[in-house]
Amino acid sequence: MKKRAITLLTLITLPILLLLLGGYAYFKSFFVLTITHNEEIVFEKQYQIPFRTTLSVALKHKGDFAKFYNGRTDLSSEQKLDYLSKGLSVDLQDLKTYNFSPKDATYSWSEKDTSFTYNKELPGQAVDMDTLAKDIFEHLASKTKIPLPCKPTPPAVRLLDVKKATALRGFYSTSYATSAQARKHNISVASGRLNGVVIPPKGELSFNKIVGDRTAANGFMLSIIIADGKFVPGTGGGVCQVSTTLYNACLRAGLAIDYAKPHSLPVSYVPPSCDAMVSRTNDLIIKNPTESNFFLRAKADGSTLTIYVFGDDTTCGKAFKIKSTIERRIQSNQYEEVIDNSGKLNPGERKIIKAPKAGLVSSAYIEYYHNGVLVETKKIRQDYYSPQKGIIAVSPYTKSDLDERELETFNIYS
Repeated sequence: MKKRAITLLTLITLPILLLLLGGYAYFKSFFVLTITHNEEIVFEKQYQIPFRTTLSVALKHKGDFAKFYNGRTDLSSEQKLDYLSKGLSVDLQDLKTYNFSPKDATYSWSEKDTSFTYNKELPGQAVDMDTLAKDIFEHLASKTKIPLPCKPTPPAVRLLDVKKATALRGFYSTSYATSAQARKHNISVASGRLNGVVIPPKGELSFNKIVGDRTAANGFMLSIIIADGKFVPGTGGGVCQVSTTLYNACLRAGLAIDYAKPHSLPVSYVPPSCDAMVSRTNDLIIKNPTESNFFLRAKADGSTLTIYVFGDDTTCGKAFKIKSTIERRIQSNQYEEVIDNSGKLNPGERKIIKAPKAGLVSSAYIEYYHNGVLVETKKIRQDYYSPQKGIIAVSPYTKSDLDERELETFNIYS
């Protein structure tokens, strides 16, 4: 009876032992792990699989290492690799040298050319260690030469993003085609100093600081300016057209106007309440409320002045328009007399040279449009422009003056 039990036990255990030994031989106690990248061998090393691992896989997973890998959810990829062969996960860390970081798209701004240069983004690469571990287990029974699994790592900033950050936000043009050469010169000088200027995030632009004093030493010439409610000769005439054009371009770009003053008289190149007068005591200050740079391009071609504003297009379909409205007119019937010594006027004659011009009370509104639909209107300023006196030329002589002169002439020759 005892002999029969031993024989029965032998019959049972012998196939199991043969199965284990066969499985151990099939799955190899030694294996050479070869990893390629772009068909080049980048890693190759021999490893021994612990017998307990082979036994466990044979008994629990019928010798399928892939099932072992997928079934051991309690272990990390590194732990599973070390279960296969101690130190394997550490060795594979060397493959991270094939990782490289992505390169973000970038741009550069040329102050001289007032243009942008763009560099396209480049994706990075990262070795997929989880996939690598899974591939090793899946191919262990058939082959141990596997390609290095890599996944692209996307850049944080794309070319589309940087172009959006340098979009044309607004522009404005004024004409100075009929201006005198000295005035054209002043516009060219002032606009040239604005050209290429960058307004930093949360920063501000001071027109006077950039353009400088309107003096001959600073490059400006004598032209016509507005002073004390009159058009008079002054150095730097025409500079206010530059500040006004900048003011309108920045409004349309969505920038904030921190300080702006109107002229005492209306100007011809913009509607009322759309001007920005600058002088020694009055500045134009523009603020950038965003976290991005804004860039200025000023172009004066001798006939038209245009200022462009580039920056981060955070408007999302929002457009800005400026509307000028005359609230009321202030009539004037006053004249200023000037003596005409040309001799073209008869004694006592008076001639209207210039008619009086009404003053204005005007307002400006900014209109916000979203995808072409008006969504909001906001009043941004109200201004008073003085009425202007007319000019009457008068002769320096009266009728009695002429009679006296004729009498004196008669006495001399009598």
